[in-house]
Amino acid sequence: MSDEASFSETPSATSGVTASASTEAAGFKPSAAEAGQAVKEAVSEVAGQTRQSVAKAAEQVQRAGAQAVNATKAYANDAVDAAGRKLQAVRTQFETTKSSAAEYIHENPVRAVKMAAIGGAVLSAALVLFTRRAR
Repeated sequence: MSDEASFSETPSATSGVTASASTEAAGFKPSAAEAGQAVKEAVSEVAGQTRQSVAKAAEQVQRAGAQAVNATKAYANDAVDAAGRKLQAVRTQFETTKSSAAEYIHENPVRAVKMAAIGGAVLSAALVLFTRRAR
């Protein structure tokens, strides 16, 4: 009898495992569907986060580009202003020198002619020496 009792327990234990396996199999299908849905949601969430990250990066690049353009404009304006100031200084200096030369010529005409003649002679001599060396 003990053999029969153990035999009767064995099939019920086996049938319990079989019933449990079929229940798990039936439960596995909804779990797979749920897992698939979870994966879709995760992918959608990651895609949304990626879009947001790309949008933020593009915005930062756009801001940096605008800052670079503004800095370049400011630098160019400063350079133009500096060049204008230098040009004005040169013009002022030229006008001062021109006035001084005109005043000197007016006060000392003979001396001015002599200086011009000496300057012309020096330049002519330099030109002659330069052309002879070039040959």
